[in-house]
Amino acid sequence: MFLECIRIANFKSLKDIEVRPSGLTALVGPNNAGKTNFALAMKFLSEVHQYGLEKAVVRAGGIENIAFRRVRRSRSPIAFDVQACWSSPSVGSRVSESLEVLGPLAQAVARLGFRHRFACEARGGAGLPAGFQVPQETFEVDVAFRQDRTIKGLPDRLAYVVRRDSDGRTTASINGGRSGRPKLPMGLALRLAPTRASLGAKAPDIEKERLFLSHPLVQDAFMRVLVDLLAGIRVFRFSSGSARRPGAPTPNPVLGEESNSLPSVIDWLRRKDRKQWQKVLNAMRDIVPGLEDIIIEVLPSKTLGLFFAEKGFGRPWRADEVSDGTMHALSILVAAADPRVSALLIEEPENSLHPWILEQLIKTLRQLAEKKTVILTTQSPVVVDLLHPSETWIVSRRKGATRIRQLTRIDPRIEGEWREGVATLSEYLGSGLIPDAVPGTGQQ
Repeated sequence: MFLECIRIANFKSLKDIEVRPSGLTALVGPNNAGKTNFALAMKFLSEVHQYGLEKAVVRAGGIENIAFRRVRRSRSPIAFDVQACWSSPSVGSRVSESLEVLGPLAQAVARLGFRHRFACEARGGAGLPAGFQVPQETFEVDVAFRQDRTIKGLPDRLAYVVRRDSDGRTTASINGGRSGRPKLPMGLALRLAPTRASLGAKAPDIEKERLFLSHPLVQDAFMRVLVDLLAGIRVFRFSSGSARRPGAPTPNPVLGEESNSLPSVIDWLRRKDRKQWQKVLNAMRDIVPGLEDIIIEVLPSKTLGLFFAEKGFGRPWRADEVSDGTMHALSILVAAADPRVSALLIEEPENSLHPWILEQLIKTLRQLAEKKTVILTTQSPVVVDLLHPSETWIVSRRKGATRIRQLTRIDPRIEGEWREGVATLSEYLGSGLIPDAVPGTGQQ
């Protein structure tokens, strides 16, 4: 999945920001600029689609603790506007299963473009608010079809829009008209009929505190695709200590934010996707000279342990016997290789890593970014010098509000000068020519 545009309003210090990832995307800026708040916003977005809005708000600390405010109470709604796309070359099993509702028409889908806009705001009196409500929500899908002569009347595109108002009332339209009789092939029209009925005037209103996108009453193939994709966003801030801990045997383990359950996820990857695991192992052999294999064994505690087999040594090394850098690199590679992760954000990948290893990992992540969105946050000159100017977004903070701007838009000349070798990116950013990139200069 590719996140084409992420716009966030009134979430912590993100008063009004817009990021358009393109390939590998790196957020660069001083401490307290807002990089972590952007990561928290992405985590919140993922949890909204995993667990529902109410649970995501609770897990984030409550509406008043995540809303932007320079006064005692938040006044403007928190709003997200996310545009994403899926294309057939990057098809995943979850998307294929979700599109089965289209029958043979699914084979003709060339691209799915999604947009989900929603807002939530505090609700209550003069004291602490009683909760929150959703004042608006819109879901849009744009389906582009490959022309297939075996399917008569196949349109070039299918534009599908569902809206809800502040009272929870929903309306749906297809190809510009209300959900009555759109100009579509009969097969497709019949398959979408349940969706139109469930979101029509006769449908029960959606509660003011819930999003219809994750409402159990909504049975919609397109919405299910977007929910799956956005729920697959993962945010990581890896810890070598967490990575070393044993993992619990479980059918579908998930890598935790700090590398929790790393042995369990490696075991899952080895069993379920040998091709992806082999990529991880090959990359680790490049990083760790002499590495032969990474082994998962059942420990006496009935948990899964991680071991490293190295040439010339009689027994494998335990996870607590290898370096922090080795565990950190392995965590990054496993997170990147996991096919269930539709997009990932890694905070400060430079921790504990040698510059040469960082270079190898950035190359790997750049290749991965050809198939899914990869976002990094960093303040390391080493990482910055491994980036292309167009991959670099400058994060700054003024009057309590975070700004995130692409470097090549701030200064269009930088790319040419960078290619000519006038200065490295870290030298350029450290020179003060971009005040927002220097602590204490552009930050207010």
